[in-house]
Amino acid sequence: MRGILLVCLVVGAAVLHPAPAAAQSENVFAIGANLSIKGGTADGTDGHVNPGLLWRFGRGREGWGWQYGLSWYSADLSQPVGPATTSFGELHVRPFLGGYGYSRRFGRTLATASLLGGYAFNSFELQPTFDDRYRTTLGASTIRTDVSNAFVLKPEVQAWVDLSRKVGLNISLGYMIARPDVTVSSSLGRDTRAIRADVLMFKVGAVYSVF
Repeated sequence: MRGILLVCLVVGAAVLHPAPAAAQSENVFAIGANLSIKGGTADGTDGHVNPGLLWRFGRGREGWGWQYGLSWYSADLSQPVGPATTSFGELHVRPFLGGYGYSRRFGRTLATASLLGGYAFNSFELQPTFDDRYRTTLGASTIRTDVSNAFVLKPEVQAWVDLSRKVGLNISLGYMIARPDVTVSSSLGRDTRAIRADVLMFKVGAVYSVF
């Protein structure tokens, strides 16, 4: 929580800094890095904090327009086995997103609100502790898991701030809705569990124009 607060303070200082800054007018393509903080919104779902690549084409424009993105992430899941809850495994969600949004420029800041949807290709890694507890508690054997792919939805707001002619700052806040099924198959049969893998995503990063 302190780390998130520190990031927000740094971002706020950069956006509100009173020193004059030219628009990132020289940008055709810019590349950089970001920090992504993802928090699970359901019991038994924990997100991660990850660095990642960030890029920007041009400076964008005002009005309605098409939006796209990837927003791949992973989440640690916990599930009950008998009377106790234990670590279930790590779910990897890889969505391909497209949608529509509206952009408005405020000085050196371009703000965009959008709604994206798409399809996620998922994978799942079972925790050995869950495997052991499932066998011990339920008397199962030959355990294996499978996860379904799923349709996803993501409302998002983001802003690009031109810090100079070459440097741009990006801030985004989104909510990913993903509901895959994870199936545990064993000698006892098939145990399918609906997973609410929703996460709240906060990203902050910077890019530098290379063209």
